[in-house]
Amino acid sequence: MWTNNTLQDLPRNFGYVILTAVASAFMVGYLAERVAFARKALKVKYPTFYSPDNQLFNCSQLAHGNTLETYPQFLMFLFIAGIGFPEASSVLGAICIVSHMSYAHGYYTEAKQSHTQLPY
Repeated sequence: MWTNNTLQDLPRNFGYVILTAVASAFMVGYLAERVAFARKALKVKYPTFYSPDNQLFNCSQLAHGNTLETYPQFLMFLFIAGIGFPEASSVLGAICIVSHMSYAHGYYTEAKQSHTQLPY
């Protein structure tokens, strides 16, 4: 049962964890926006999920979809770890966000090339 003391039981630096979660929501929104812009620019109509003839759109969609596959687990582990280790979980969460953005950027820019090399 939740009591008035529940929020007082959280670590003092738990706000960093919340800020990291908010930053991750902006990351997911940005990736969704990239898919929407690619859909409009490349004239891929709804409800087409993947284009049979447009690899650039498919790469945008895959980068977003791959991020969404692990996003619930990311948030769950971020908050659970944040209860005991708020600073460490926030730093690792930020690293994860930067890694997802780098991964997506590699997918966008290397759409016509092999994906065997990392963009960094």
